[in-house]
Amino acid sequence: MVLDARDPEINLLRRQVAVLAIDARESAHGVREILDGAGMTAYVAAPVTVRGNVIGTLHADRYSGGRGVDVVARDVLAVFAEGFSCALERTLLLERMRLQSRRVRALLATAAETTIEEIGDAGVEFPPRAAGPSTMPHHPAATSLPTDSRLADLLTRRELEVVELIARGATKADISAQLVIAECTAKHHVKSVLHKLHAKNRAQAVSCYMRLRALPRAA
Repeated sequence: MVLDARDPEINLLRRQVAVLAIDARESAHGVREILDGAGMTAYVAAPVTVRGNVIGTLHADRYSGGRGVDVVARDVLAVFAEGFSCALERTLLLERMRLQSRRVRALLATAAETTIEEIGDAGVEFPPRAAGPSTMPHHPAATSLPTDSRLADLLTRRELEVVELIARGATKADISAQLVIAECTAKHHVKSVLHKLHAKNRAQAVSCYMRLRALPRAA
């Protein structure tokens, strides 16, 4: 249905007020098909609003009672439509609140799980030793990086130890064994080093590490 500019419903939509159409067949154009189907000659209509927007209309008449409509019928329908709009808006808000509540619970559950994993990874763990001897010679965990190096401002102490081991060709298992940390923690440190050095792989990280190692700290 497309409303005509001459239809009473235009005023209903623009001003969000109930309307009274006494001579409906003369004033109605876009809704003429509905009037003909319902056999209405006069009617009242009121807006259904949600958050200040008209989302529908309520139409009523007294066709079955053989009586015409008047301003009282218009005002009664207006009050009913206002109450219906409040009930509908409340229902929609409750549904939105339930949806938001489910989303918040899901986010909290995810955050809690991530935090627990991070706490677990942060602890000192002693990984099981391999059956054979390690191919990576043991070195002290402390890094030999000069304290005035540019890298000292870019990476944490642990990340400096990790990048030195990477430069020596250490795998995640080697880093885990050398620093006495879990492999998942070693993996996290490697990813952090690559990110901070803007490197796509270990080779680029080592190249950047060697360049920055020789650069002094900014004054």
